[in-house]
Amino acid sequence: LRKTPADDVLKTLESVMATRGFLVFKDQGVLSGDEQVKASKYWGARQMHSTHGVHPAAPNQHIFRLSNDPQIGILGVGPQWHNDGSFERAVFSHVGYHIVRVAEKGGGTIFAHQGAAFDALPAEEQERWQ
Repeated sequence: LRKTPADDVLKTLESVMATRGFLVFKDQGVLSGDEQVKASKYWGARQMHSTHGVHPAAPNQHIFRLSNDPQIGILGVGPQWHNDGSFERAVFSHVGYHIVRVAEKGGGTIFAHQGAAFDALPAEEQERWQ
């Protein structure tokens, strides 16, 4: 993600992301805050937005840094990973996570495609949530 992919590659990745609901880029190393923001903009980040504050250790004002250590990141943002913005009327088109260190115990991260889950609801339930 440090080098900007060609436009046709970006379009293909965006299509796969829309269909599958997520992409994983393994073995990227630790990206700087500016590299994280740059990667976010590959898919049209017209507005960078965090629903939480900026931690003093955050490498960029647009990076929401969380941790179970208050010296490293913000505590208590929820009992599980989730997509901030899913509660907004105009949900975020993309959300990026840069996971530097995974849980030593537990984990078991599961990704779900929010759009596909909505599409699977009966029509009356979809109407309720629109």
